[in-house]
Amino acid sequence: MTEVTKLTGGEGLTVVITHKRTGEYLVPAVLDGLEWEIHRKGAAGKIDFKVVIDDALKMDHGDVVDVLWNGVQFFHGYIFRKARNRERIWTVRAYDQMRYLLNKDSFSYESKTAAEVIKELAEDFGVVCAEMPDTGYVIPKRREDGSTILDMAQNALDLTMIHTKKMFVMYDECGELKLADVESMQTDLFIDAETAGDIEYSSSIDKDVFNLIKLSVDDGNGGHRMVYAPMSNKDFEKSETRKQWGVLQYYESVNPKNGQNPQEMADKLLEHYNHIRRTLKVRKQAGDLRIRGGSMLYVNIPTEDSDLKEETGKAHIAIVESVVHRFDNNTHTMDLDLKGDWLNERHQSVSGVSVGNGPKC
Repeated sequence: MTEVTKLTGGEGLTVVITHKRTGEYLVPAVLDGLEWEIHRKGAAGKIDFKVVIDDALKMDHGDVVDVLWNGVQFFHGYIFRKARNRERIWTVRAYDQMRYLLNKDSFSYESKTAAEVIKELAEDFGVVCAEMPDTGYVIPKRREDGSTILDMAQNALDLTMIHTKKMFVMYDECGELKLADVESMQTDLFIDAETAGDIEYSSSIDKDVFNLIKLSVDDGNGGHRMVYAPMSNKDFEKSETRKQWGVLQYYESVNPKNGQNPQEMADKLLEHYNHIRRTLKVRKQAGDLRIRGGSMLYVNIPTEDSDLKEETGKAHIAIVESVVHRFDNNTHTMDLDLKGDWLNERHQSVSGVSVGNGPKC
């Protein structure tokens, strides 16, 4: 329990600003609610809220913001943006500490796991890390140049997923950077057409879908050789996705000196990308503080997609790509963007759901 949670409590939404210059705790009245947005990858968690400007409110860039719902803290971050209007109302945006991973740098490493890479990068930028699990795959060699720290960390996690089929999610929980296997982020939350306020389903082969992998491999003598998956024209012509979708090619130049087997890499890329990308957006779902980017939950919503009709009536496991929690008038709702291969061809009947209190910082 943090000092903030000791000093505050009660029902509904509480925002606490710690003014760094004086060490004072300030609890302003929040207007029009608050939004908390978190993604599975590629972005820091952020909150947006409005407060009335008055002489007592001290609020500088970099000041600490802690947010609680019904006495449970779910956010710890720092003010990065303020804007005011003629009615003397501040619109404030604060990010969690992952915002500092958007700094760019160069970084080279050998024989490290993704967890080891993340810890080293985080420490360089003053980001506090919790204990992290062993991600299980040792990356032989890699160089990053001019990338954000967040992208470097995600590249290491993506390589781990390609080689181990395990997806790890990096996130901030109230001031600690954490890393978790998505399997450990499974919840019992169940969503169907009755519980969802509104839904939008889409399926696509327009982005991040490939049925032919082509890698240009440096031969070390100024030339290149090509590595393919499928390995031959005959195998590619027999591909069901080739017949149905046409040619969707992934191309990348790779250096064999990084320790990876090019053919093995091509095969794994094909396995990862050769399927339809499906998304489901759920709006105005009853809020649950446990749900963040990377959380897994159960969904039973008919898609009307011809290749999935046999799955109607079954509860599938979905992964939360992003979520916006909304707190307003003592109500908590959330908008969810869900993904899955509908969903990793796993399903399980679910009879009910028990909603927990979410993160306790």
